Amino acid sequence: MKFAIIVIPYLMIQLHPGSNSSQTAKGVPSMDLLCFEPFMFLSCKFPFIVIYKNPSDYPGKYVARLFDLTQPTKYFIARDSHQEIKLVIPSYMNKLERNQFNDPVIIETWI
Repeated sequence: MKFAIIVIPYLMIQLHPGSNSSQTAKGVPSMDLLCFEPFMFLSCKFPFIVIYKNPSDYPGKYVARLFDLTQPTKYFIARDSHQEIKLVIPSYMNKLERNQFNDPVIIETWI
């Protein structure tokens, strides 16, 4: 019987300058990133990104947070404008407009 050894290189996550690890109001550990890396999506069953405008934990900012099904992950990106935040959304994702039942701070979702 033959065995294969798979070596996974050390994964480097680039944090946004001046950021630090924190926790959301729900106690989810968080990291403010420079970009979303492919490995972050591989660990999710159903990954999607929610974009918020002026959330209570980052007032005055636009925040893109990666979710897995119904649970937020620790990965997010905070920027000053909607245009800046849209630049970090992977090109293969598609936008869903918000609906009337969304929290008022949610402006769009990407799947």
